[in-house]
Amino acid sequence: MKSPDPLNISINGEAIEFVTSFKYLGLWLDPKLTWEDHCDKVYKKMSSRVNLIVRHHHSFCKRQLKVYCDSLVMSVLGYLLPVWGSICPSRLDAFDSIMIRLVKKVLIKKSIFATSRSLVDEFEIQNWFLASERRDESMLKYFFKHFILNDPLNFLMSEFFVLRSTPDTDRCVRKERNLVLPRTRTVFGQSSFSYRVAKRWNELPNDVQSAKTLTEFTEKLKRFIVSSRPDHYLLRFT
Repeated sequence: MKSPDPLNISINGEAIEFVTSFKYLGLWLDPKLTWEDHCDKVYKKMSSRVNLIVRHHHSFCKRQLKVYCDSLVMSVLGYLLPVWGSICPSRLDAFDSIMIRLVKKVLIKKSIFATSRSLVDEFEIQNWFLASERRDESMLKYFFKHFILNDPLNFLMSEFFVLRSTPDTDRCVRKERNLVLPRTRTVFGQSSFSYRVAKRWNELPNDVQSAKTLTEFTEKLKRFIVSSRPDHYLLRFT
């Protein structure tokens, strides 16, 4: 709703305070689920930790710096990213800029000029994903583990996902594990978990979809994501 009526809720006669944002299990919620507050919190936390590493990076070797970057910065980005990662691409670009800053200021040697080629080489050496790639990887791994592998949470996932080919039909499809894409009329609906997972899953080649274990799927998925990157995908950061 564009302008919802204020909620007046009370418990045992005591009014419950209305707030515009609330932190729940590390996730900042807002009334319209725009995730703007959460993005701001994540960005500030990542930026402050990057500044700390940049100030003291001369005291550590590259292997130690990689550990600090992953544990102090990248872990903040990855927390519940499949939930709040449905924000607009321009907001995700801000987190990509933080990762590139780490590469430029910390991981690339000062003697090496940060050209497009050197930036790509170092970024891929670190085995990092852009924020959107990381979000899609996390969503697809979650889907594969709980739906495709039919684990105990499958009964929850089956409410959102339907395979195109079913045992009750004789219809042959090119990719037997493709999903029925949920119907949606709005851009907001297309940012939902079920729609985004189904769309990304259907884009995977048969070789990736037909993986037998989570480990095999993860390895093939990473190779597919890297191979699908356009040329000069980091050009805007140089």
